[in-house]
Amino acid sequence: MSDCCEEVENDEDFLEHNFGKECCDILEQYPEILEFISKLQEHVRKQRKKICKLKNRLLSQKKAEENNPEDKAIQTEKLEAPASSNNWEINLEQSGSITDQVKQVAETALQQSGFVYEETSGLYYDYNSGYYYDASQRLYYDGNSGTYYSYDEDTKSYKFHSQPTAVDKCEKRRAKVANKVSDEIHELIARVSSIQLESYTRHISELAKTYPPCMRIIVKETNLHKLKVGSLFIVTYTGGSMGREGDHSVLIPDINISKHHAKFQYDETKKHYEVIDLGSRNGTILDGKRLSVAKQESEPFEISHGSIIRVGETKLLCHIHSGYETCGHCEPGLVQQSQPIEGNAIPRKTQHKSELKRLKNKFGVDKDNTNTASMVAAGYRDRAQARRECVGSSNHHVKTHQSSIDTSIAKDNKGFKLLSKMGWTEGQSLGKDGDGRTEPVPLVNNTSKSGLGAASPAVEVDPNVEKKQALWRKTRERYDGIS
Repeated sequence: MSDCCEEVENDEDFLEHNFGKECCDILEQYPEILEFISKLQEHVRKQRKKICKLKNRLLSQKKAEENNPEDKAIQTEKLEAPASSNNWEINLEQSGSITDQVKQVAETALQQSGFVYEETSGLYYDYNSGYYYDASQRLYYDGNSGTYYSYDEDTKSYKFHSQPTAVDKCEKRRAKVANKVSDEIHELIARVSSIQLESYTRHISELAKTYPPCMRIIVKETNLHKLKVGSLFIVTYTGGSMGREGDHSVLIPDINISKHHAKFQYDETKKHYEVIDLGSRNGTILDGKRLSVAKQESEPFEISHGSIIRVGETKLLCHIHSGYETCGHCEPGLVQQSQPIEGNAIPRKTQHKSELKRLKNKFGVDKDNTNTASMVAAGYRDRAQARRECVGSSNHHVKTHQSSIDTSIAKDNKGFKLLSKMGWTEGQSLGKDGDGRTEPVPLVNNTSKSGLGAASPAVEVDPNVEKKQALWRKTRERYDGIS
């Protein structure tokens, strides 16, 4: 038997040898830990015995192979079969000390027991129960509820022990420190980002000063549907063009503008932008002045900051800013926001249809079913029907009060009531001077005259119509004779 198989029979000697006397004195106060360590020691002894047996067999097998080289293959196959119950691999050439092996076996046994050491909390986590084991208090801790439990060996169950407050304070303190550190890190990152942004902005500003400014052309006024007020066009120092269609820097889809209407250029010596009319028919107007006559190319004219170019019925506002600066008059969003919002003119017929559709959906009227359409929706109060039942007839064409030339109006008549409120009394004539009629106007038939009430109205008939009617009468007589 080799030295690796030597065991320490006394547990106290083993503890003092590995942990020290002070540690042993502390462990005496916690019998549960000592019991746990003793179980680990017992498991380590068993595993160590198996290791020693396998090692001795390997050594004897190695000696046998050296003596009988021919049986090496057979011997090797036989040695591959035995294996430990825990699938531990042993390498003779690179096998460490017995201490390393014991530690490895102890870690394996610890994992098999269900406990795993967590460095963050400093506690052992039990996968079987889902609790943390606090060796200092010999209690089990539930991280979800923050409660300590004690384990009862008799009932094999966990019992409530206490609701820790110190742990909560420690956790809060730890979270507070972590949040403080996190805030400091974010503040540092923001400070570094602001410094980088400031440096980048300064670099861009210095870079922009080396290049000529660009010209921003914004649509100020137009009556074109395809062109919106606030549309932005950019012309750089390399120049650009303007036209009705094609590849232009400023595209105005207007029939009154030529395909190649005008061009823009930047004068390096004078440091300003210029516009040239390319001989358009309707011309280009800069600040109220036409550049050239029709079909004649103009000379270059300077474009200053705030100049207005008018082509057709469209006015273009020109802004020239240094670098990448802009203002509220040349930003498309601000310009479009400042424009008055015109209400969408919806035709009256469309409004009528949409309102009718809304009412049908509200009261459940089906347009394809007349019976359903005549039914009143649930919950709807038909006030007209209630009035007809209380006051008048169910027939819509029957009047509740009938007038006659033989009898005067009743006192409950609305007209009688209105006239009475204005100072009129029954039998009094109407009019400012009181000389109006008091009797109703009689109905007379005008039999001798044409018009309303005439017995035989004298209407002139067209001769052509009379001829057609004669032919129709003759045809009718023949048809009646045949039948």
